[in-house]
Amino acid sequence: MKRIYLSTVFSNLILFAGLSAGFVNADELMDSYQESTRLMNEGQYAQAIPYAERAYNASMKKFGRLHKTTNTLAMNFGTITLFAGNFEDARPLLRRALKNSETIYGENAANNVDPLIRLAQALGTTHDKEAQWKVERNMKDASELYGRAVEIAQPVIGSEAVAGIEIEAAMVFARSPFGYEYGLEIAKQADEHLKNSQNVEARARAKLWVGILSSRMEDPETAEKVLSEALNLPGSEQISVQTKRAIHVALVRYYESQEDSEKATPHVKALSTLSPTVGRSLSQISPIYWTYPDWKSLKRLPSKQVGVVVEFAIDEDGFIKDAKVVESAGEDADTVVLASINNWRYVLPSNDGKIEPIEMVRYEFKIPGRGKARQLGTKISGLDPIRGVSDSAPIGDVLQGGLRSGG
Repeated sequence: MKRIYLSTVFSNLILFAGLSAGFVNADELMDSYQESTRLMNEGQYAQAIPYAERAYNASMKKFGRLHKTTNTLAMNFGTITLFAGNFEDARPLLRRALKNSETIYGENAANNVDPLIRLAQALGTTHDKEAQWKVERNMKDASELYGRAVEIAQPVIGSEAVAGIEIEAAMVFARSPFGYEYGLEIAKQADEHLKNSQNVEARARAKLWVGILSSRMEDPETAEKVLSEALNLPGSEQISVQTKRAIHVALVRYYESQEDSEKATPHVKALSTLSPTVGRSLSQISPIYWTYPDWKSLKRLPSKQVGVVVEFAIDEDGFIKDAKVVESAGEDADTVVLASINNWRYVLPSNDGKIEPIEMVRYEFKIPGRGKARQLGTKISGLDPIRGVSDSAPIGDVLQGGLRSGG
């Protein structure tokens, strides 16, 4: 599961205001809280959970459920649990925090914005094992929660900051096919909120997500139009390299999905310019457009998982060349793998503006056994692909000149 980190407006204000009074002598509680936030800030979310829980339980015992500090620590506990990837465990914690916040501050208080957004994020995050009806219900609930958060926040923080919340919400919904429609609607709202803004970076990001989600909703004309607009906004030199890369990647994926590699090539070249070799090993290079093998088309899956290993070169335009199977799992399986890999498109980094082709990539596909037929196209590391359109591209073992590069 990929996590999206929301930079909400009210979090730090609530946390530190809540702990500023009444805790001077509560050493154990304060120590637990401070350790949980230290670990969270370092990205050690799983390690932070016990400390966040300890601080919350101590506040419950000392002050009771409907105390502002207890609610602050409930939010801290739920947020850290969410960031640790335990979104199903985080949901009831964040529901409780939202309910208590509404009781303490009132339903339309600005203090509820962060609990609303965090719970929406937890509901909008999913995995393959969740039942479809449950995912669809959670997406609907998440959309309503985001709507409430925006309605409450706008008078306090203004349209531009609200657009930031909406863009991040669109990113959450983009993680699942069941969220695309909600994500597109809220991305369009962000674009509208920013239409008169001088913040070119924010405008580009809003258009990026309108374009991505329009493509996923099979509206190619809107996708191409809005993504192109994002690159050509007045003052486009102010757009960050990260956002420019994301827009070019979205355009490559769009054109390749439309089987128009020629139009994708200028954006591949632009990405190469934006991707210098410095600090990157060849083993970190992965395709920006790919399809997983269609194992369902095999007449019969093997009784247990087996692998197909392929080798191929990548030319300076990012096309696969001379793909061949070096470890076979049978003619049918080999054919499925080669059909998939010939659709891949890479971006190679440049060195002083020069792009060097890669002589050899070795990549292993795992064919699932009959008992694991849903694990389609696993990576060489053994990780399952994420349902729907994923931003986690496959990474193979990359070699150049016969020597393995990177770790």
